[in-house]
Amino acid sequence: MNSSIVFLNCNGSFFEFVNYYITPFINLIAIASLVFTIWFHRLYIKRFENTETNIKSSQTHKIDKFPKNMTEVIKLLESAKESIEIYSDLTCWGIYSEPYVSNEYRDLLQMKKIKSLNGEITVHIYTYNEKYTQEAMAAFFNPEDTTIEKIKESTYAKFLEKKYPHSKNVEFKNIKTIPDFTDFMTKQEKEFKEKLDDKTLGEKYENKRIKTDLPYFMWIKDDSEAIIDLPYPYYIEQGKEDSIKTSDKALIKIFKDFLDMQIKDKIE
Repeated sequence: MNSSIVFLNCNGSFFEFVNYYITPFINLIAIASLVFTIWFHRLYIKRFENTETNIKSSQTHKIDKFPKNMTEVIKLLESAKESIEIYSDLTCWGIYSEPYVSNEYRDLLQMKKIKSLNGEITVHIYTYNEKYTQEAMAAFFNPEDTTIEKIKESTYAKFLEKKYPHSKNVEFKNIKTIPDFTDFMTKQEKEFKEKLDDKTLGEKYENKRIKTDLPYFMWIKDDSEAIIDLPYPYYIEQGKEDSIKTSDKALIKIFKDFLDMQIKDKIE
Protein backbone atom coordinates (compact mmCIF):
# COMPACT_ATOMS: atom_id res chain seq x y z
CA MET A 1 0.00 0.00 0.00
CA ASN A 2 1.18 3.51 -0.81
CA SER A 3 2.69 5.05 2.35
CA SER A 4 1.23 8.49 1.62
CA ILE A 5 -2.29 7.02 1.59
CA VAL A 6 -1.66 5.37 4.98
CA PHE A 7 -0.36 8.69 6.31
CA LEU A 8 -3.33 10.71 5.13
CA ASN A 9 -5.88 8.21 6.45
CA CYS A 10 -4.29 7.65 9.86
CA ASN A 11 -7.06 8.17 12.47
CA GLY A 12 -9.32 9.52 9.76
CA SER A 13 -7.43 12.57 8.59
CA PHE A 14 -4.05 14.22 8.27
CA PHE A 15 -4.99 16.79 10.93
CA GLU A 16 -5.92 14.12 13.46
CA PHE A 17 -2.62 12.38 12.78
CA VAL A 18 -0.73 15.63 13.46
CA ASN A 19 -2.76 16.31 16.59
CA TYR A 20 -2.28 12.88 18.13
CA TYR A 21 1.24 12.00 17.00
CA ILE A 22 3.24 15.01 15.85
CA THR A 23 2.14 17.76 18.28
CA PRO A 24 3.00 15.83 21.49
CA PHE A 25 6.42 15.03 20.02
CA ILE A 26 7.04 18.71 19.24
CA ASN A 27 5.94 19.68 22.77
CA LEU A 28 8.32 17.09 24.23
CA ILE A 29 11.19 18.57 22.23
CA ALA A 30 10.27 22.08 23.47
CA ILE A 31 10.22 20.92 27.10
CA ALA A 32 13.53 19.10 26.68
CA SER A 33 15.08 22.20 25.12
CA LEU A 34 13.89 24.40 27.98
CA VAL A 35 15.21 22.02 30.65
CA PHE A 36 18.57 21.83 28.87
CA THR A 37 18.72 25.63 28.60
CA ILE A 38 18.04 26.07 32.31
CA TRP A 39 20.56 23.36 33.18
CA PHE A 40 23.21 24.96 30.96
CA HIS A 41 22.68 28.42 32.48
CA ARG A 42 22.74 26.91 35.94
CA LEU A 43 26.21 25.50 35.20
CA TYR A 44 27.22 28.78 33.58
CA ILE A 45 26.21 30.76 36.65
CA LYS A 46 27.85 28.26 38.99
CA ARG A 47 31.08 28.47 36.99
CA PHE A 48 31.37 32.19 37.80
CA GLU A 49 29.51 32.41 41.10
CA ASN A 50 32.75 33.15 42.98
CA THR A 51 33.68 35.97 40.65
CA GLU A 52 31.27 38.79 41.35
CA THR A 53 32.60 41.08 38.61
CA ASN A 54 32.05 38.44 35.93
CA ILE A 55 28.52 37.71 37.18
CA LYS A 56 27.49 41.34 37.31
CA SER A 57 28.83 42.09 33.86
CA SER A 58 27.32 39.01 32.18
CA GLN A 59 23.95 39.02 30.45
CA THR A 60 22.59 36.42 32.86
CA HIS A 61 23.39 36.35 36.56
CA LYS A 62 22.00 35.23 39.88
CA ILE A 63 20.21 37.65 42.18
CA ASP A 64 18.78 37.20 45.66
CA LYS A 65 16.16 34.48 45.85
CA PHE A 66 12.56 35.04 46.97
CA PRO A 67 11.54 37.05 48.92
CA LYS A 68 14.70 39.17 48.78
CA ASN A 69 14.44 39.41 44.99
CA MET A 70 11.19 41.40 45.25
CA THR A 71 13.05 44.73 45.35
CA GLU A 72 14.87 43.80 42.12
CA VAL A 73 11.55 42.94 40.46
CA ILE A 74 10.06 46.29 41.49
CA LYS A 75 13.09 48.16 40.10
CA LEU A 76 12.83 46.22 36.84
CA LEU A 77 9.14 47.01 36.34
CA GLU A 78 9.52 50.64 37.43
CA SER A 79 12.06 51.23 34.68
CA ALA A 80 9.85 49.80 31.91
CA LYS A 81 9.10 52.30 29.13
CA GLU A 82 7.11 50.25 26.61
CA SER A 83 5.77 47.06 28.15
CA ILE A 84 5.70 44.75 31.13
CA GLU A 85 4.64 41.12 31.20
CA ILE A 86 4.10 39.19 34.41
CA TYR A 87 3.67 35.44 34.84
CA SER A 88 3.20 34.71 38.54
CA ASP A 89 0.99 32.93 41.04
CA LEU A 90 -0.40 36.05 42.72
CA THR A 91 -0.96 39.72 41.98
CA CYS A 92 -0.42 40.10 45.76
CA TRP A 93 2.96 38.46 45.27
CA GLY A 94 4.93 38.13 48.51
CA ILE A 95 2.09 39.50 50.63
CA TYR A 96 2.86 37.21 53.58
CA SER A 97 6.64 36.83 53.25
CA GLU A 98 7.42 40.55 52.75
CA PRO A 99 4.14 42.47 53.25
CA TYR A 100 5.65 45.97 53.13
CA VAL A 101 7.57 45.28 49.91
CA SER A 102 4.53 43.49 48.50
CA ASN A 103 2.53 46.64 49.18
CA GLU A 104 5.03 48.59 47.02
CA TYR A 105 4.65 45.93 44.32
CA ARG A 106 0.85 46.25 44.35
CA ASP A 107 1.07 50.07 44.22
CA LEU A 108 3.38 49.72 41.21
CA LEU A 109 0.91 47.46 39.38
CA GLN A 110 -1.85 49.99 39.92
CA MET A 111 0.38 52.79 38.69
CA LYS A 112 1.27 50.80 35.57
CA LYS A 113 -2.42 50.14 34.99
CA ILE A 114 -3.06 53.92 34.98
CA LYS A 115 -0.18 54.46 32.55
CA SER A 116 -1.61 51.76 30.31
CA LEU A 117 -5.05 53.38 30.44
CA ASN A 118 -3.34 56.58 29.28
CA GLY A 119 -1.76 54.67 26.39
CA GLU A 120 1.79 55.03 27.73
CA ILE A 121 2.65 51.35 28.23
CA THR A 122 1.39 47.84 27.47
CA VAL A 123 0.68 45.70 30.53
CA HIS A 124 -0.04 41.96 30.43
CA ILE A 125 -0.49 40.12 33.74
CA TYR A 126 -1.10 36.36 34.05
CA THR A 127 -1.78 34.97 37.54
CA TYR A 128 -3.68 32.02 39.03
CA ASN A 129 -7.47 31.88 39.08
CA GLU A 130 -9.28 31.47 42.39
CA LYS A 131 -9.05 27.67 42.43
CA TYR A 132 -5.30 27.59 41.82
CA THR A 133 -4.76 30.51 44.21
CA GLN A 134 -6.49 28.50 46.93
CA GLU A 135 -4.33 25.47 46.17
CA ALA A 136 -1.15 27.57 46.20
CA MET A 137 -2.12 29.09 49.57
CA ALA A 138 -2.89 25.65 51.03
CA ALA A 139 0.49 24.34 49.86
CA PHE A 140 2.39 27.36 51.23
CA PHE A 141 0.59 27.35 54.60
CA ASN A 142 0.89 23.64 55.20
CA PRO A 143 -0.27 22.79 58.78
CA GLU A 144 2.78 20.52 59.09
CA ASP A 145 5.11 23.48 58.56
CA THR A 146 3.30 26.32 60.30
CA THR A 147 0.72 27.04 62.97
CA ILE A 148 -1.95 29.67 63.41
CA GLU A 149 0.02 30.94 66.44
CA LYS A 150 3.08 31.63 64.24
CA ILE A 151 0.90 33.39 61.68
CA LYS A 152 -0.65 35.60 64.38
CA GLU A 153 2.88 36.65 65.46
CA SER A 154 4.23 37.18 61.93
CA THR A 155 5.35 40.37 60.21
CA TYR A 156 2.17 40.09 58.15
CA ALA A 157 0.06 40.30 61.32
CA LYS A 158 1.92 43.47 62.37
CA PHE A 159 1.48 44.87 58.85
CA LEU A 160 -2.29 44.35 58.98
CA GLU A 161 -2.55 45.95 62.39
CA LYS A 162 -0.67 49.03 61.20
CA LYS A 163 -2.20 49.44 57.74
CA TYR A 164 -5.72 48.19 58.43
CA PRO A 165 -6.47 48.86 62.12
CA HIS A 166 -10.12 48.00 61.46
CA SER A 167 -11.86 45.81 58.85
CA LYS A 168 -9.23 43.33 57.60
CA ASN A 169 -7.31 43.32 60.86
CA VAL A 170 -10.47 42.51 62.86
CA GLU A 171 -11.30 39.72 60.38
CA PHE A 172 -7.75 38.41 60.66
CA LYS A 173 -7.83 38.36 64.48
CA ASN A 174 -10.98 36.22 64.39
CA ILE A 175 -9.27 33.50 62.34
CA LYS A 176 -8.88 30.25 64.29
CA THR A 177 -7.54 27.69 61.79
CA ILE A 178 -5.07 27.43 58.89
CA PRO A 179 -7.88 26.73 56.36
CA ASP A 180 -9.64 29.89 57.57
CA PHE A 181 -6.41 31.81 57.02
CA THR A 182 -5.91 30.46 53.47
CA ASP A 183 -9.51 31.48 52.70
CA PHE A 184 -8.71 34.95 54.08
CA MET A 185 -5.59 35.25 51.92
CA THR A 186 -7.41 34.00 48.83
CA LYS A 187 -10.03 36.69 49.42
CA GLN A 188 -7.31 39.39 49.58
CA GLU A 189 -5.93 38.17 46.26
CA LYS A 190 -9.36 38.10 44.63
CA GLU A 191 -10.14 41.66 45.77
CA PHE A 192 -6.86 43.03 44.43
CA LYS A 193 -7.25 41.21 41.11
CA GLU A 194 -10.62 42.90 40.73
CA LYS A 195 -8.98 46.29 41.42
CA LEU A 196 -6.60 45.63 38.54
CA ASP A 197 -9.34 44.55 36.14
CA ASP A 198 -10.18 46.72 33.15
CA LYS A 199 -11.81 45.44 29.99
CA THR A 200 -11.77 48.66 27.95
CA LEU A 201 -8.32 48.45 26.36
CA GLY A 202 -8.37 45.13 24.53
CA GLU A 203 -4.80 43.95 24.08
CA LYS A 204 -3.21 47.09 25.52
CA TYR A 205 -3.99 46.12 29.10
CA GLU A 206 -4.70 42.57 30.25
CA ASN A 207 -5.12 41.13 33.75
CA LYS A 208 -5.81 37.47 33.05
CA ARG A 209 -6.56 34.52 35.33
CA ILE A 210 -5.00 31.21 34.38
CA LYS A 211 -6.25 27.75 35.34
CA THR A 212 -2.93 25.96 35.59
CA ASP A 213 0.23 25.93 37.69
CA LEU A 214 3.30 27.73 36.37
CA PRO A 215 6.67 25.91 36.35
CA TYR A 216 8.41 29.20 37.17
CA PHE A 217 7.56 32.89 37.52
CA MET A 218 8.74 35.62 35.18
CA TRP A 219 8.71 39.43 34.96
CA ILE A 220 9.66 40.99 31.61
CA LYS A 221 10.50 44.62 30.88
CA ASP A 222 10.31 45.98 27.31
CA ASP A 223 11.06 42.50 25.87
CA SER A 224 14.70 43.17 26.71
CA GLU A 225 15.25 42.34 30.37
CA ALA A 226 13.69 39.79 32.72
CA ILE A 227 13.78 38.24 36.16
CA ILE A 228 12.96 34.54 36.44
CA ASP A 229 12.19 32.61 39.62
CA LEU A 230 13.33 29.01 39.17
CA PRO A 231 11.95 26.54 41.73
CA TYR A 232 13.38 23.09 42.42
CA PRO A 233 12.00 20.92 39.55
CA TYR A 234 14.25 22.70 37.05
CA TYR A 235 17.30 22.76 39.25
CA ILE A 236 20.07 20.32 40.06
CA GLU A 237 20.10 20.46 43.86
CA GLN A 238 16.85 19.39 45.48
CA GLY A 239 15.13 21.90 47.67
CA LYS A 240 16.89 24.86 46.04
CA GLU A 241 15.25 27.85 44.45
CA ASP A 242 17.14 30.52 42.57
CA SER A 243 16.34 33.75 40.85
CA ILE A 244 18.16 35.02 37.78
CA LYS A 245 18.19 38.34 35.95
CA THR A 246 18.94 38.38 32.26
CA SER A 247 19.18 40.75 29.31
CA ASP A 248 19.75 37.85 26.93
CA LYS A 249 16.86 38.34 24.50
CA ALA A 250 17.13 34.82 23.07
CA LEU A 251 16.94 33.32 26.55
CA ILE A 252 14.01 35.58 27.48
CA LYS A 253 12.14 34.42 24.37
CA ILE A 254 12.72 30.74 25.20
CA PHE A 255 11.39 31.13 28.73
CA LYS A 256 8.45 33.31 27.63
CA ASP A 257 7.47 31.05 24.72
CA PHE A 258 7.43 28.05 27.04
CA LEU A 259 5.12 29.82 29.50
CA ASP A 260 2.85 30.94 26.66
CA MET A 261 2.66 27.30 25.56
CA GLN A 262 1.83 26.25 29.14
CA ILE A 263 -1.07 28.71 29.53
CA LYS A 264 -2.46 28.36 26.01
CA ASP A 265 -6.17 27.43 26.19
CA LYS A 266 -6.01 27.84 29.99
CA ILE A 267 -6.78 31.55 30.22
CA GLU A 268 -10.18 32.50 31.60
